[in-house]
Amino acid sequence: MYQNPEESMISGNAITVLNASEVLSMELPAQAVLMPMANGWNMVVQQDCRITVTFRTGARRLEIQLVRGDEIYRDHQDIIISRKSPVQTERRYRAAVGVGRYLTETTGAAATSAQPESSYTPPDYSELIQQVRQHVMQDLERMMREAQKPPEQPSEQPPEGGEPQES
Repeated sequence: MYQNPEESMISGNAITVLNASEVLSMELPAQAVLMPMANGWNMVVQQDCRITVTFRTGARRLEIQLVRGDEIYRDHQDIIISRKSPVQTERRYRAAVGVGRYLTETTGAAATSAQPESSYTPPDYSELIQQVRQHVMQDLERMMREAQKPPEQPSEQPPEGGEPQES
């Protein structure tokens, strides 16, 4: 759940909050309904799609899978993406054309065309992340059970009285 400065609540099974000043563009290749609000806007996705958010710094991009009914809010300095279903995959990657290479290509006076971006898709680690989460939860449950057990009494009783102890 996210609480914006006007004290209104935004809820969903998965919420992503982005700093609006760092977002260069958002590409939503699907139908959506845009509604103005007092301090921004609210957009409701009308069909399943993948939104691509491009950031100003470092040519970074973020892809998020959205389904019909998910909402995107712009509120003051935040962009809030509220999803009805839990996060399955989010892909973060840098553009294939690095900043240095881009500057070289654009400042060179030669009439060479820029090479197209490669279609590299980073591997999807969501299944591995889910397995790690399961193992961590199992370990935590085991440690909690062990912490709740009463301490075991030593099985050997120390010798009493005046019997000499071997050293």
